[in-house]
Amino acid sequence: MEPINGFAAIPKHFKGPANLLRNVLNSQQRIESRVNFVQRAFEQGRVDAEDIARHLTDQFGEEAARRVVDGEGRVDFTAFRDLLEARRNDALTEAIEERFGEDAAERLIRDDGTVDLDGLRDLFRDAFSRE
Repeated sequence: MEPINGFAAIPKHFKGPANLLRNVLNSQQRIESRVNFVQRAFEQGRVDAEDIARHLTDQFGEEAARRVVDGEGRVDFTAFRDLLEARRNDALTEAIEERFGEDAAERLIRDDGTVDLDGLRDLFRDAFSRE
């Protein structure tokens, strides 16, 4: 079976401030597209639960794969979306911490994983005005 493009990994790092902002703004759309792509492929029979589990295991590990694909061959696409969002949030938090420090990451990443976009824009505006 050829690789499923919808499983392309979320970048571990959002490179550079401009890319970081662009990736934050576009990441939810990309996650939705990936989930929808894999779900359609599953529903159309182009991939099965085993294929999905194998790809998830390769990219995210067995525990993550078990949260998405159960032992009965059912696929929880909400859990798949949650997994991708969590990975994106981890990468985003790391990128903000590297560039702006832990305090900035704590201010900008909410407990539910959403991003304070206005705060992020302000942070970038301040950072770019000093460079």
